[in-house]
Formats: sequence, structure tokens, C-alpha cells
Amino acid sequence: MLPLSPEQLAYIERRRRQIAYWPWMAALLVLVLAGIYVWLWLQFPWFLDPQALLQGLRNGSIDTNELATLATLGNLAFTGGGLLILVIILVTSVALWNEHRLIRYLDQLCPPQLPGGVAEASGSQAEAGPDTADSDRG
Repeated sequence: MLPLSPEQLAYIERRRRQIAYWPWMAALLVLVLAGIYVWLWLQFPWFLDPQALLQGLRNGSIDTNELATLATLGNLAFTGGGLLILVIILVTSVALWNEHRLIRYLDQLCPPQLPGGVAEASGSQAEAGPDTADSDRG
């Protein structure tokens, strides 16, 4: 495999940093989403729970404006929106995990370069010795 250019190596290193930060960002996004839903559940439970809506209608505790908003948005839209956001976070996490795997595979094919232009030798390559594939060509 041809050695990578400095621009390619810089791009791969930038992607490594971004991939390393993603689990923290995904956890933060899930916590924010959970916080929003907990707040919504505590403040306006009828937006998420159809039984709470029926109880509020029977009690008369839901005013006309809130009922119009709920009729427009629907409690399934709140649940579906949250699930959609979770799926987007999950798909992004899986894509970045696959990219991390591919970068590790790329590192095996073409070890990272040291600043002087010398490739780092991993333990398995250093112990294996020089490549003898060229000597078999005759």
C-alpha cells in the first residue's frame, strides 16, 4: 500500500479525535433528551400518556388551548420524535464505530508515521522481521 500523504494523515488523526469524543457527546445528548422527557412528564403528562389525558379531560383540568395543542401534535408525535432522535444517535454511533474499525485496519496496513518520516513498528511487525515477499519473486 502506498504511504499516506501528510494531508491524509492529518485527516485521519482529526477523525480519531472526533470519534474519541463521540461517546461523550452521545451520552450527553441522551441525557438532555431524557431530561426533556422527564420535565415534560412532570409538567404536562398528558402530552406523553393517553391515560393522563383522559383523566384530565374527565377532571376538567385541561383547558381548551392545551387540548388544541395536544390535538394538533398528538402524544404519539412526542414519543415518536424522541425515538427518532435516539435512532439518529444510535446510527451515528454505529457509523463512527465502523469508521474507528476501518482506521485501525488502515493502521495495520500502513503504520502511522513519526515526525521524521519513519513508520512506527508495532510489536507484531517488529518481531516478524523484514518482509521476505520480494525475495520470492525470483
